[in-house]
Amino acid sequence: MSTIRNDPPWGRHAPSGLTARLICLSRAMPTNRLGRVLAGMFRKLVVARHKEPLDLTFFDLPVRFHVDDNLTEKRVAFMPQFFDPEERAALAKIVHPDFAFIDIGANAGFYALYVAALGGAKTTVIAVEPQPEMARRLCFNCAASGQTQIIHENVALAAGEGEAVLNIVYENRGASGFAPRGQKTGDESITVRTMALLALMDKHDISRPDAIKIDIEGAEDQVLPGFFEACPPERLPKMLIIERNDQWQVDCIALAKAAGYRETDPGRKNVILERFS
Repeated sequence: MSTIRNDPPWGRHAPSGLTARLICLSRAMPTNRLGRVLAGMFRKLVVARHKEPLDLTFFDLPVRFHVDDNLTEKRVAFMPQFFDPEERAALAKIVHPDFAFIDIGANAGFYALYVAALGGAKTTVIAVEPQPEMARRLCFNCAASGQTQIIHENVALAAGEGEAVLNIVYENRGASGFAPRGQKTGDESITVRTMALLALMDKHDISRPDAIKIDIEGAEDQVLPGFFEACPPERLPKMLIIERNDQWQVDCIALAKAAGYRETDPGRKNVILERFS
């Protein structure tokens, strides 16, 4: 796991006073449209006056949230009840003690943490996150929550081994992704190492993942076509969670269905697919 910077221990940034009360109100909102609107209002009030990280819990796990530059962290900090409920329910149905999960585009680690906590110490969780700052946050959260079975992979997945230009978006780090055609544009551009998904599975001795979640800002079609072509059918994951994107050059959902997957419960922004053979 990556080295953690000299961050203060979890709890040092615990909210207090009005900030704590507004966060509690936001997290208590029902999971309906009105609840979402009200929780968003409480969130705006806090973010306008609070620029420091927030040490909160994520489904009973201690997590540090940076709400000033990452929309995902901001949303989950104030409204964890709205965090991909269909996807969480689908994963919860199939998690077992020897579960193998690959989180591609792990961000601050919310999917990885959720699965690791559900599955327990024998669960294999590979969290793929090449962005240095987000990798630092991911590793901090894994350590703070005690989910040491999560393995951070400091690599970007693509068609194969090589390098790619990663465009860092300071305003919303979760929106960072591959620069088009290798161009160096945006707030910051870094070169990251790439590898293929099947090679990642082989590296970690994963014969067949139980589930893979992939959310890499539209670059899914740089990973999945080659994976479906190279992966033997008996090694395909039982479940795929893929973020929808209408900018793909290759329809990843159609490829998955052609490989034997069936779309099950639809999420708000992701497609949940299962393979029953």
